[in-house]
Amino acid sequence: ELDAEGRMASVSFQSAAMGALFARFPHALLVHRACAPSGRALYIFLADGPCLAVRGAAGRVVHLAVPRDESARGLARMCEAFRAFNPAWWRTRVLLVGPDLPEPVALGQAFPAAEVRLSAFHVCKHLQEQIHRLGLEHRAEQLLLSTLQPMC
Repeated sequence: ELDAEGRMASVSFQSAAMGALFARFPHALLVHRACAPSGRALYIFLADGPCLAVRGAAGRVVHLAVPRDESARGLARMCEAFRAFNPAWWRTRVLLVGPDLPEPVALGQAFPAAEVRLSAFHVCKHLQEQIHRLGLEHRAEQLLLSTLQPMC
């Protein structure tokens, strides 16, 4: 999508292989948000669930998007693009998100049959970051991180 000056405002990308993976596993999506130093966010949609036999995060990616902005409207437009790429979007039942998602309601409205839930992956990552920030001695930090490891 271009802005009024003809510059790139938002991007949505999905290969045929990504679309085929989502068509096979549409029930659960992990929505990961990564921010650039410029403040723009990249949203990575990953297929998730117990039946998914793909190993590693890269093999589970079903869609990539950089929204115009992270307002409710910007995220709604991002979801509209996702739905245009994926006719099976209505079969999604769970959206797993991180605690830093700016407008979780927008995702819930775009996927009315899905529950928006906090993902264990994001909670574990957040706890690991907090443990590192505590500045504990190495042994204590490693003990806490190893205790957390089975949950992550």
